[in-house]
Amino acid sequence: TYDISLLQFTFKGFDERVKTNMTMFNNGHTVQVNIMDTSLRTHGGGLTGRYKPVQFHFHWGADNTKGSEHVLDGRHYPMEMHIVHFSDRFTSIAEAIDKPDGLMVLGFFFEIGRHNLHFEEVFEYLNEVAHKDDEVIIPPVIMERLVPVNLVHYFRYRGSLTTPPCYESVVWTVFIQPIQISSNQMNRFREKIMKND
Repeated sequence: TYDISLLQFTFKGFDERVKTNMTMFNNGHTVQVNIMDTSLRTHGGGLTGRYKPVQFHFHWGADNTKGSEHVLDGRHYPMEMHIVHFSDRFTSIAEAIDKPDGLMVLGFFFEIGRHNLHFEEVFEYLNEVAHKDDEVIIPPVIMERLVPVNLVHYFRYRGSLTTPPCYESVVWTVFIQPIQISSNQMNRFREKIMKND
């Protein structure tokens, strides 16, 4: 079941530039950015405990009518970003991955709108990860600038990972306010990243 909530999240370290470089990786079905800064935390928002972000990745479609993994009021969005966390009750994501509420994912829709300068800090490296197994080190970003302003309205449910091994260990939070990117940015993403799925 999906529950809509109005509880505010608290993000530690999201308003500062992360302290270490990040790595962007093409694993054949998505582009993933690994967060190496271990000081960041997410809590509040009805979560039981604190969670450590370890990576964010994207799901997108061939055109603007599809791409998002979640559907809101019958609408698919052209892209969706997931920020993957694990509970800081554990020492690593490998330890947390199969435990109840061991993982927490924040989901964000993208819609076509204004040019997004903050995502340019990430997207400018897409050329470097065009093919499977390509990897590049990218400079730190300010995580708060990548997400919408309104983080109060969201849906919450308990589910599984969307890729194998699909453990049912995830607290999902999907935000209603989308992130805006330009049509040009979305098209560049589609054109530059070769997916193998």
